[in-house]
Amino acid sequence: MLLRPRLLSFCLPDAAAPHLLNGSTPSLNRASLTPFYPHNAIFLGRVPRPSSDYRYGDKVVAPHLMLYLTQPPHSKEGDSMTFSVYMVRHGQTQLNKYRRMQGWCDSPLTAKGIADAHKAGRHLAQVNFDRVYHSDMTRTARTCKIIMDENQATPQFDTPTALHYFREQCYGYFEGQDSANTWIMVGMPHGCKTFEELITKFSLEKSRDMMKTVDPFHDSESDAEFWERVDAGFDLLRQNHHDGDRVLLVSHGTCIRSIVHRYAPEIDIVKERPLNGSVTKLTVSPNNIQVAYYDHYRDDQEY
Repeated sequence: MLLRPRLLSFCLPDAAAPHLLNGSTPSLNRASLTPFYPHNAIFLGRVPRPSSDYRYGDKVVAPHLMLYLTQPPHSKEGDSMTFSVYMVRHGQTQLNKYRRMQGWCDSPLTAKGIADAHKAGRHLAQVNFDRVYHSDMTRTARTCKIIMDENQATPQFDTPTALHYFREQCYGYFEGQDSANTWIMVGMPHGCKTFEELITKFSLEKSRDMMKTVDPFHDSESDAEFWERVDAGFDLLRQNHHDGDRVLLVSHGTCIRSIVHRYAPEIDIVKERPLNGSVTKLTVSPNNIQVAYYDHYRDDQEY
């Protein structure tokens, strides 16, 4: 299986200090680093610039080094370990109702949104969850509480954990703005007037970079920034769960849509977007993520 390279930061021992970057004359190579980097990392190239040139997720602080991780960290159970993640989109909010951009901004659930959460809770009422998570937004926290109030199979559980990794995509300058107008602004330079037209002609991934370019403050998340955050979230889940675990994760529409598009590209995410309160089930292993089902919300569907 060909794995997507990842950047890995780890602390080198003192013996490796001579091999660290020295201004514009990097001395790193495969031979000098082999004794120091983790067994599950493969050195694909040296860091090309001093640490001061890096920003956001690529920041390097001596004595740290960024390597490409081509094999995810191995779990105790081995490569055959899998656990299930039940991703639920939060219930409808006021900004959803008025068709406004809602990423890192927040708004309360509507009456319909509360009903969405109760319906999701009934659909998952017989699932015994080993751990419960939601993003660090009030709309997901409220939805999560309602879902667990409906649950009949989990006798007791720890307080749900808020994970910022599974926030919605950040829309920066466009937060709270009218959705239709926003996508006209983002799409018109590329001949598109709607979000659906933009992601059909280009892709969901490219739409993030296009928005960041148009954002006058450049605060919108690029595709690389979005996936660095989400990938870190899945790495955390892998570190904390075991074979057969069942996890509830209340998240957001575009976040779920993006995950499904990446790991199950055969699913048409343009025509079918996850509805508020819908359930998407993922099977997570050390090396992969599989989509068991997407956007289930009807009573006659599998849960």
